[in-house]
Amino acid sequence: MAWLIANIWTTLGLTAAFSLLLGWGLRSLNLKPKLRDAKVLREVALTELEQTRLELDQLYAAQAVKDDAATLAKTIKLKAELTMREERLQMLTADLEAARQELAGLKASSRHDRAMPEATTRLDAQINP
Repeated sequence: MAWLIANIWTTLGLTAAFSLLLGWGLRSLNLKPKLRDAKVLREVALTELEQTRLELDQLYAAQAVKDDAATLAKTIKLKAELTMREERLQMLTADLEAARQELAGLKASSRHDRAMPEATTRLDAQINP
């Protein structure tokens, strides 16, 4: 009887080990196509990621060029405004110099008029009644 029980347990153990190896082998056979599919999907995802990166880099470069063009347009506009202001400053400087010369001429004639106080007094009387 002990012999029979030992043979039953041995047979059960060997059957379990054989089933384990057989199941593992079948699983690996079913797993290979899934692994292959997973590798293909991973490659597709990496390719799409690379394409997306390239598109984003192109978009950033285009935006940078657009920003550079806007900055260039602003710079040109500012240079034109600066030139216009410099011309206006030169005109105002020339007008100021002319006014100073006129003032100097008036001061000189004023000194000449001080020599004639009676004329100045009469002129003041006419202006301020």
